[in-house]
Amino acid sequence: MRSPIFLLTFFLIAIFAGAGLFAQDCENVEQIGRAYNFLDKESADDVHFQSEYAYIAAGISGLQILDLTDPENPIITGYWDDNPGFAKSVTINGNYAYLADEKGGLRVINVSNPENPVEIGFFDTNGEANGVAFFRDVIYLADGSEGLRIINVANPEHPEEIGFFDTAGFSKSVTICHLSSKREPLLSSKSEPATPACG
Repeated sequence: MRSPIFLLTFFLIAIFAGAGLFAQDCENVEQIGRAYNFLDKESADDVHFQSEYAYIAAGISGLQILDLTDPENPIITGYWDDNPGFAKSVTINGNYAYLADEKGGLRVINVSNPENPVEIGFFDTNGEANGVAFFRDVIYLADGSEGLRIINVANPEHPEEIGFFDTAGFSKSVTICHLSSKREPLLSSKSEPATPACG
């Protein structure tokens, strides 16, 4: 059985490859599995892993959920594709997926039943939601020309903006890094042309 770290390497390679989702053995460059959703097989922009599932931000195909119990035969077990925008990034916390959906803003999806994910809330931003990170009931959203949006999701059905930071350039991604022994976060937002502090 392959370890989760080993699988993570496979899927990160797949995302940057750009054509669907591939699982590859990075030592021998051997394809071990492949899964497509034929609605938008050219987009797999981001992936988040939780237990035996991979949650994929899949462009116009929204959120795709893959069962990785058998990594050689990944199965699309569920999906949510009612997104008004273009799904660019996803993060998971508990039973909720938080999807950066470009012009569709932040979408909150209940994934407690991976076979039937359901949208329960959203926050419409003025920019282009490109990257998303979660820490302590707060979503940090890279919102393109509108900088970094800070959104409280303690009540996932009613996300509420509690702050923002006007980044230089176009905010594309956000990462939470734990660098200290106290587990205090370091926040990094990548904007063009600036270089992020981490990740």
